[in-house]
Amino acid sequence: MLRFEPPHGSTNTSFYTPTSKRCGDLTVHFDEVLSPHEQQEVQQALSCRHGINKIVFQPQHPHLAIVYYDVFLTTSKSILEMLNSDCLFPYQVNNGETPRVHVQMVGF
Repeated sequence: MLRFEPPHGSTNTSFYTPTSKRCGDLTVHFDEVLSPHEQQEVQQALSCRHGINKIVFQPQHPHLAIVYYDVFLTTSKSILEMLNSDCLFPYQVNNGETPRVHVQMVGF
């Protein structure tokens, strides 16, 4: 087991928490329909973020995705802010504007 700082709001100075107990998940809803290429770009953008383990899109529900993350290293709020940021997609569409994605958290 590894030694980590306590989670948000804890009064303990430190404690031991196994990695398997630190995994959180966040279900998000995309307002726009993302193509498989755009889904892959979102997965790549999130995979390089500190504390995010992976993002899985649901084939039967293309508007939904589950983000798995380490609750000691990031928060659902910061993940949602990153998904809604203007810099998520680096490419530009035909009219020269960067596409914007609108994402909400499902169930809190």
